[in-house]
Amino acid sequence: MDKDALFAKSQPLVSDFDFGKQTAGVFDDMLQRSVPFYAEFQRMIGELASEFVADGTHVYDLGCSTCTTFRLLDPILPAGVRFVGIDSSADMLEKSREKLKDRSTPTSWCAPTSTKASRFPTRRWSS
Repeated sequence: MDKDALFAKSQPLVSDFDFGKQTAGVFDDMLQRSVPFYAEFQRMIGELASEFVADGTHVYDLGCSTCTTFRLLDPILPAGVRFVGIDSSADMLEKSREKLKDRSTPTSWCAPTSTKASRFPTRRWSS
């Protein structure tokens, strides 16, 4: 996991935070360091999912970021489950695909093309 140092150096002008390529590259480290009990939340999600997710169903993650949750769930859920990751950042979804390329669970990805639209047009692709 790459270490987050996006704001380690003084910058003359700090632009708006975004979930682009640089952030996606260090996002897992950001969460581990800045969200209290993040690992425990992930463990609890896995425990709940293993109790309720049925074979042949879909598991959706709205705001999936880099799909840390799917990596956790992959080995503990039934083989017939399909993951659907939804995120507004194409760069986060690209990082997700990299992280899950060696996983067995089929995964679909969806990113809104515009977050300003009242009805989200989407781009879809599957791995």
